[in-house]
Amino acid sequence: MRFEKEREDPENAGLARCQDLLKPIKEKYSFMSHADLYILAGCVAIESTGGPYIPFSYGRLDYTEVVR
Repeated sequence: MRFEKEREDPENAGLARCQDLLKPIKEKYSFMSHADLYILAGCVAIESTGGPYIPFSYGRLDYTEVVR
């Protein structure tokens, strides 16, 4: 939800708060893509609330918006 179109989508309402919480982690582990960080955060959230362990593999690349 890094781009304006994504942030304005009503289905993404409330995700800005999550992004704010993840920002210091992204700064500390800058080698990790936003995509991997968001997926990892989701896996940890599910497991920490009593859900199953979800295996995680890194390697996703972030999309770079091209403005023409």
